[in-house]
Amino acid sequence: MDGIFGITNSPYWVRGKRLCDWAQEWLKAWNKLDAITEIKQDPRLRLQETFGSLPLPSEWTENQQLAVATKLDFYPQDNPIAHLLADITETDKQIWLGEPSIENLAAWLAIQVPPECKPLERVWQNQFLEHNLGIYYQTSDKLKLLRRWLGIAEPAITELPKYPLAIPNCLTQEFDRYWEQQLYRSDGQILENLILSEQVGCERIATVAYNVLENRPNLLNKVREKKIAAYLSHQQRETLSNKQPPPIPEPLDIQATPQEALRWVTESYLPFRRWEIAIHQPISAQNISDRLADSFVVWILHHYPQMKENDVKDSQLNYSVASLVQNLCQTSPVLWVVIDGLGWLDHLELLSFLTQNQQLAIETYIQPRFSILPTTTAYAKWSLYTQLLPNDSAWVKDAGKALPKMEIGKRYTDSDKAKLLQDLKKGKHKLYCWIRNNLTNYTKLNEIGNTGIKLNAPTPWKESPEKSNLSLPEHSYPEQLQVIVTSDRGQILGVCEQITYPDNLEAQGRIVIGKIDDPRFVVLESDRYGLPHDISIVKGAATLSSFSYSQIKKLSVPTVGYFPKKLLLAYLYCENLYNAVQC
Repeated sequence: MDGIFGITNSPYWVRGKRLCDWAQEWLKAWNKLDAITEIKQDPRLRLQETFGSLPLPSEWTENQQLAVATKLDFYPQDNPIAHLLADITETDKQIWLGEPSIENLAAWLAIQVPPECKPLERVWQNQFLEHNLGIYYQTSDKLKLLRRWLGIAEPAITELPKYPLAIPNCLTQEFDRYWEQQLYRSDGQILENLILSEQVGCERIATVAYNVLENRPNLLNKVREKKIAAYLSHQQRETLSNKQPPPIPEPLDIQATPQEALRWVTESYLPFRRWEIAIHQPISAQNISDRLADSFVVWILHHYPQMKENDVKDSQLNYSVASLVQNLCQTSPVLWVVIDGLGWLDHLELLSFLTQNQQLAIETYIQPRFSILPTTTAYAKWSLYTQLLPNDSAWVKDAGKALPKMEIGKRYTDSDKAKLLQDLKKGKHKLYCWIRNNLTNYTKLNEIGNTGIKLNAPTPWKESPEKSNLSLPEHSYPEQLQVIVTSDRGQILGVCEQITYPDNLEAQGRIVIGKIDDPRFVVLESDRYGLPHDISIVKGAATLSSFSYSQIKKLSVPTVGYFPKKLLLAYLYCENLYNAVQC
């Protein structure tokens, strides 16, 4: 009532039935009933009508009852509690106003209502008592019921259809953790009989299974891989496929042609070697691939003397790449990236990395080559640049002096990168030979172009967290620049045995000058293999203790060995690289 009693002009609230009746009679006597602004029902009575058979919360004070009743009065009176709950939870009103159904039940169970509003939600639930889903709407623990419906709590609900929505955010971590535990406890066996398409959250289960199988490849088999394949990305399927044991190759036939030998190494031996060392991880004495490598030793020692006699441009040896580079330089500038120790499998990863999303055009697909013997820098890399065998009179130990023999372009190392960037931008040379020495020690190659694109190419068996930046600015004539990516020699996978050599011979890093009468070594005679002197090298994956020049002469070297892990290299010809992504 507006200030009718003459004390103030502010409105008055009169509470209590007796006082309200008295005030109303008083106003009637003074003919001022129009001063009554609103006649409100007792909030407790108002709420009791709304709650029906349910009791009001005993902890609600009169003020709280008035606040709730007042709030409800603002909404349409056909279902004010539904509107209020929708606003409080900031959810779709149709969930609260709709008819009971499997979809409605699924959506409602995932909504978390504040504790103080649960009595109102209970009133909302009570309206579905007679519905055939009423037993589920009457739950006093929504999350528990939801867990049972999702199959991550016992007893599971089997009488309802499959939960029709995505796993609610409030339970995603718990859902993933449950399936991870199931996979580990069953050693992956649970996947065998699982019809994934009929499971709640099948995409999430597949992702969890992928992570478990990638982490524990001993749990992986073709059946389990097939179960989740439809829910994985191409890269994820590739990763699992690479962890499957490939067929054990037959030994390389001594009569195989060079092309057949290259196919044997790239398609059979190296994939098996990678799986055996990185996934299977037997003790060293049980390595099948080490024994298979012996057949390659026999083959290369037999065929290399003839291969070195072929014309450079047609040769299967690595220095034929330099001939290709020279020819390209006649018509366009060339960036020749020589990556130290990049093995064949690494090269495949690099190719996938550079061509993902069709951002890079490949002019000539990756091609394998045999390294010059022996595969150390002083010999193999010198020949790579000069197109000459190490027995040439021009041979020197310093491979850095080899590129000038091409009489074109300039050689850059990682420390010269700033100069390379500058010269490329100016278009200063026909040939830019960039020697990369810091890539194969890293798990990821990061490609950063002018567009800010960042790409990653993991190297499967390496765990170092460092990264390598390969960014370059555009050449002054980007449409003309051609790119060749090649390696000087490969890398071995696995742990190396340390062996000793006779004290009367000279060791140079991973080779010994002279002949060693020891079955663990092979001897490359100077006249037969095109060398300045006889050289003995370790036959398999071992290394010389003399590689370390410390007093105790001991060092574990994970990147040595020769047949065929280090002998195989590759080159990749990329057309118009700078129109796509920078390398």
